[in-house]
Amino acid sequence: MLSNRVKMASEVKSKKKKVKDTRITAIAYCRTSTDRQAEEGDSFMVQSDKIRGYGIAKGINVIEVVQESCSGGIAPRKRPRMKEVLKAIKEGRANAIIVAKLDRFSRSLKDVIMTLDKFKKEGVHFLCIEPDIDTTNPFGKFLLHLFAALSEMEKDRIVMRTKETMAAKKARNHLVGSVPFGFRVELQGKDKILIPEEREQALITRIKTMRETQIIDAKKKVRPTSYQVICDTLITEGVLNKNGTTNWFPSQIRRICFDGKYGGGRKKQEKKEEESEEDDSDDDSDTDDED
Repeated sequence: MLSNRVKMASEVKSKKKKVKDTRITAIAYCRTSTDRQAEEGDSFMVQSDKIRGYGIAKGINVIEVVQESCSGGIAPRKRPRMKEVLKAIKEGRANAIIVAKLDRFSRSLKDVIMTLDKFKKEGVHFLCIEPDIDTTNPFGKFLLHLFAALSEMEKDRIVMRTKETMAAKKARNHLVGSVPFGFRVELQGKDKILIPEEREQALITRIKTMRETQIIDAKKKVRPTSYQVICDTLITEGVLNKNGTTNWFPSQIRRICFDGKYGGGRKKQEKKEEESEEDDSDDDSDTDDED
């Protein structure tokens, strides 16, 4: 009888121990992309306060708050501070990650799904305050996929708006990126405007004319003048490039011939021409070997 009581007491203690072991112990992860974002409500302090309050309400033991400044486009597992969080979890210090908002974790649906799939295999829980997601239950997992998809859609909208803005600037001759060959920049108010540069524009016309000049190769095929031949001609004549040197490369000539555009059919045409020129080079070397 006594042995049975001892056995029952031991089982009760064992159950209590198991309950204690399954309690969620989490590390808070806070991220901002820019200083402006921090000023507008997504600061580290705002995020950490939300997470600590959430932890108290849910009975979660938040042992540490980790802060990181980086782009949301970087996959979570490639971020330096996130690596530290995962290392702490691997060492058994915690078994969950909490974020204030889903986009603080990632804006990419692919990254979210892939990372959380690994979390699942490793026994790591993921909790998010806005929206309320808890992967310890099936409904929380469903919400995670739903809101991650919405988050990625918003990211795509931002990319689209950025492209439209860049296209509108280019249409008004505003500088976008580096100064292209054939232009100089003038500051008009706060805008950087591209102004045609006479010498370079004349050189562009000449380079395009050289490219369009037909030649007959070793196989008696009619082809345009190669980029390398144009480079050699300009170097021999001492023609200066945009940097004020006589160092010319096929990639520079190619960019000038395509007006710096590589989209759609131009990219395919460029690749076809490159392959054609490589074939010519191989043919010439074969002929030399035979001689």
